[in-house]
Parts: sequence; C-alpha cells; structure tokens
Amino acid sequence: MTTKEEMIETIKLEYTSLRVGNEQDGYETLSDDKYEQTIASWAEAKLARQKRDAERQQLRLTRIAAYEKLGLSKEEIEALVPTPQPKKL
Repeated sequence: MTTKEEMIETIKLEYTSLRVGNEQDGYETLSDDKYEQTIASWAEAKLARQKRDAERQQLRLTRIAAYEKLGLSKEEIEALVPTPQPKKL
C-alpha cells in the first residue's frame, strides 16, 4: 500500500502549484504552507478512499466465498453480491 509520503509526491507531480479564486475576482497562488497543507489533505483523503475500497473488496470476496460454500451459482452470487462499478470523480 502507498505511504502518505509517496502519495504526497505523486500528487505534487501532478499539481506543482495551486490557485484559488475565480475568473470574475481573479486567481491567487497558494502560499507554500497552504499548498503543503492542501496536498497533505488530498493525500490523506486518497489513502482513506483506497483503504475503504480495499476493505469493501475484501468483504465482497468473503461474501462470495460464503455463498460458494452454500452451493450457489455464479449468477445467483452476482445477484446477491454485484460487482461494484467505479465511481467517476
């Protein structure tokens, strides 16, 4: 699993600077401290989402294994434990 530091570095590669504002009022680049705080917050959120997704997948696999022991068909299992669809961000 990715560490927080690794996630921060990955995000920083994609977002070398951050700006706030809008077209009407103009934009302002975040200070170094605010940039670091924002990137750290994003990294924590992404790691939490990855952990949650892994836990859900493990629970799904556990349920499938239990239904297989009961002798249910793949179609019956899929009806009870559908394959999750990825969320669009």
